[in-house]
Amino acid sequence: EVHLNDSIRNAIPLNYEENGPFINFSASIEENEPHPPLEDCNTQTDWCDEFGTGEDVLGNSVWFTFQAPASGTVSIDSRGFDNQIALYDALSFENILSGNYSILAANDDYYGSEENFAASIRNVGNLVEGKTYWVQLDGSGGNSEGSFYLTLNDFALAKPSLFNTKKTFGFKVFPNPNPGSFTIQIDSKLEEDTMLEVFNLNGQLLHSNAFTLQRGKQNLPVHLGKISSGIYLVRITTSGQTSIQKVIIE
Repeated sequence: EVHLNDSIRNAIPLNYEENGPFINFSASIEENEPHPPLEDCNTQTDWCDEFGTGEDVLGNSVWFTFQAPASGTVSIDSRGFDNQIALYDALSFENILSGNYSILAANDDYYGSEENFAASIRNVGNLVEGKTYWVQLDGSGGNSEGSFYLTLNDFALAKPSLFNTKKTFGFKVFPNPNPGSFTIQIDSKLEEDTMLEVFNLNGQLLHSNAFTLQRGKQNLPVHLGKISSGIYLVRITTSGQTSIQKVIIE
């Protein structure tokens, strides 16, 4: 076994400081290993459905534990590579594998491209002092591998997420990866003027389209033409919200 903490029972204890570096190269999925719901990339409750299939969510996951501080509040920063993180409340690792747990927080893209889309749990309160909690970390989309540090704090992160705004819509990109043509599915609570833009990681605008966002679900086709393989950013902006997700061009 490459990583001892590939197994939940062997989760590595974290200190209230910067821990690591750690890696998830060649880590695997444990039988009955859970994961958070797939919905929005930028919230503190979900992971991304990177490929729009609901599959391949886990791939190289590793596990950690910590004991809750006297403050009852924690935050966890996981900078290093494009990852996803979740915080579990359970009586034991056996309970996690048997489905008897609560997910207290989950995040995929807290930071932007300047921090490799690393995840962070910004603020979880009301923890029981001295109780053990579990942390799950995997590469984003279940297929990314890299090295990372976990900084465990007994306070909330002061820096707000770049993407946290009042949520009035969510969107998915599929297929993802793709050769440069894909569909954006938007599910909106409002009808309003909206701008769709695609950027490379250097911030260069490659595509834009103004349209009227409709209530409910709608599909928007995007054709980028001949384009180099890599990671690009899809940004959708309304009068009250901006949401960003990654698209992988092969």
